[in-house]
Amino acid sequence: MKGWLTLAAAALLAGCATSPIPAEQADHVPDERLMLHQETPTGPYGTLTVTRDTGITGSACNARLSIDGELAAEIAVGETASFFLSPGEHVLGVITGVGLCPERLKETAATIIEGEAKRYRISLDLNGSIDLSRTAF
Repeated sequence: MKGWLTLAAAALLAGCATSPIPAEQADHVPDERLMLHQETPTGPYGTLTVTRDTGITGSACNARLSIDGELAAEIAVGETASFFLSPGEHVLGVITGVGLCPERLKETAATIIEGEAKRYRISLDLNGSIDLSRTAF
């Protein structure tokens, strides 16, 4: 009996982990939570799209996305945003802790190539660890 209860609890918790959502199916981040890189540049640029997973884990707080150390957006669960960036290497960061979540930071490099579109996703595991990684979604 105890084994079945453990299995049932594990199944319930697994259902609470975040799941990837294609950017095309995600809601767009409202304009009031977009701060940077929204204007199409006159010079060369690439497009960066960041989508936050769906699911209950971390849903009580927004994730703050920074680009090169500057706040670019606050992204809620199941939302996506696109940014126009100059070619070259950029540092992307995501911080949870807006709302009820403990503050966590994850940074990664993104090399933007002129005319190219790159996609990243924000995910959280059941322990509240945050990840920011390339995705095909």
